[in-house]
Amino acid sequence: MTSDASESEDYITRLEKLLEVLELMQLDQANYVLMMSAPHIIPAAIGYEQRMFAQDLANNVHSLARTTRWLKLAHTERTRELLSRDPQGVHHPQSRLTTKQVINYALCNLCISLSPIQASDVPETLQLDTERLSSTQQTVRTIVISSALLLTIKSLLRRDARTSWKPLKEKIVSILSSSSPDTRSPEAKAADIASFITSTITMMPVPSTINSALTRLLPRPEDDPVVKVMLNRLRGFVLARLAAETPREKVRLGSGAADTLVSFGMAEQIPEVGTLVEGMVKMMDVNRGCYGRWYDEIVAGFAMTEL
Repeated sequence: MTSDASESEDYITRLEKLLEVLELMQLDQANYVLMMSAPHIIPAAIGYEQRMFAQDLANNVHSLARTTRWLKLAHTERTRELLSRDPQGVHHPQSRLTTKQVINYALCNLCISLSPIQASDVPETLQLDTERLSSTQQTVRTIVISSALLLTIKSLLRRDARTSWKPLKEKIVSILSSSSPDTRSPEAKAADIASFITSTITMMPVPSTINSALTRLLPRPEDDPVVKVMLNRLRGFVLARLAAETPREKVRLGSGAADTLVSFGMAEQIPEVGTLVEGMVKMMDVNRGCYGRWYDEIVAGFAMTEL
């Protein structure tokens, strides 16, 4: 009896391993087929998405209501900015908004923000990018808040804001990380950062003003004036990179990017900002390729209502 049970268990174990091997072989085959098909699928992807989106619009699966509101807000805000720079009412042709400028501004409104993205805020044309948008915004939040904390600490220690303190940045980012939330009190987090500064930078107790500043900033960073400044600086930087049209503009902005970020007080964040910009440029290029004709129609409608 015991022998039969043992043989049965051994048979089941071998069968389970065989099934695992077959599943892995199926996965490998699927990956191989996908890899071989990619050169043929990718060029047709934009056309396919356009047809499916148009079909959904025709069948009332969704509308363009959220997309229209999203672009209208960006168009209004950007127009207001341009008018504030033109007090004499010259209305130079170069200041007229293009569809690309409106979309870029709208994307920055969505991503370069400390307020969590709500499902109701995501336009229909970006529904497929909802997870990517949330990830991008989380990256923005980490960059901005860590930069503000570092700038505050350097200022209180009377150190050059342009110097790079990467170990301290990594310490702060680990505390801000959303993947493994730090549930300690703001006071405990501030004390941890102060202790790290003492052991790695100053080699002496840090001023109490640093503990106070960190304790005040950590619970509600969106209310801190330094955070707001860093957010606006990052927003302007990303918007300029998205707006670059010619290879010459892109090279000029790319070559001076590091110096610009250092002057902003983001010396430690250069790689992260570069990755952020690259991701947003790719996302917007693909998105505009898929939904450009709807964007053109919507933005053209704004221009008509202003006449």
